[in-house]
Amino acid sequence: MSIQALLGRESAVPSVFSWNARDVRIYAVGVGADERFSSPGSTGSPLRPIPSFAVLPGASARRQLDLSEMPRDRTVHASQSLEIRRPLPVSGMLTTTCRVVGVWDKGSGAVVETEAVSRDAGTGEIAIVNSSMSFVRGSGDFGGDRGPSLATHLPEREPDVQLDYRTTDDQAVLYCLSGDDNPLHWDPDFARRSGFERPILHGLCTYGFATRALVDAVCEGDPNRLRAISARFSAVVFPGQLLTVAVWRQADEAWFRVSVGGTTVLDLGHCSFDGAAGIAGEKGVRQ
Repeated sequence: MSIQALLGRESAVPSVFSWNARDVRIYAVGVGADERFSSPGSTGSPLRPIPSFAVLPGASARRQLDLSEMPRDRTVHASQSLEIRRPLPVSGMLTTTCRVVGVWDKGSGAVVETEAVSRDAGTGEIAIVNSSMSFVRGSGDFGGDRGPSLATHLPEREPDVQLDYRTTDDQAVLYCLSGDDNPLHWDPDFARRSGFERPILHGLCTYGFATRALVDAVCEGDPNRLRAISARFSAVVFPGQLLTVAVWRQADEAWFRVSVGGTTVLDLGHCSFDGAAGIAGEKGVRQ
């Protein structure tokens, strides 16, 4: 069946996502967080989810959607946008519907865009909206529209904050514990068949590291102030590499970029957040 047949496909029934403090801590470890997010009460404040934890309900619903036209060994995550309409508590339940909202022809491949809307299971209010794009190699040239492009442009000045985060050799395996067990991230043979020398880090794991940087850089350490995050995945990250997150701030929004050495791996990053926040011009390596 043609990849174009995916357009409009949606969840037959809502996906249920429930979580508790243990899940919050597992996710925190998966994105390399320190005791502020992985150990309740360790700093005298309550445990709170890292804002990018909110990608998990959408990712779970997407995995339950029939996307059989997208072979795993030819598909990579291209971009992610997250809108947090209300901060997630340390435990709760959401119902999520997922729908394919775009199939774009990029010539060498196709980009498939999905949107996942998560609602509070009790009130029905929308809590989170996730938009995800995936690139499927070899599925393009079907005569379709090329689709939209991310329009964010980084400021032409030095970043206000630059933070380095060291990933571990088992970072991808740790991130898998939050539900994404794609063999591209843990199976060497599968990774080689997909064109990579070894298993790669999840794009959403890098996204989580970037979110941690944003919480510190523009939200004064308060995760509940972050409201929206979007970025494009532009190059592969391997577990064990050092991530450099550069952040530019203006009023209640910020731009960011993640690089490994001289290679940009997460580009066109943008976020919005609540209220005025100080920005600490900080450089250093975070574990």
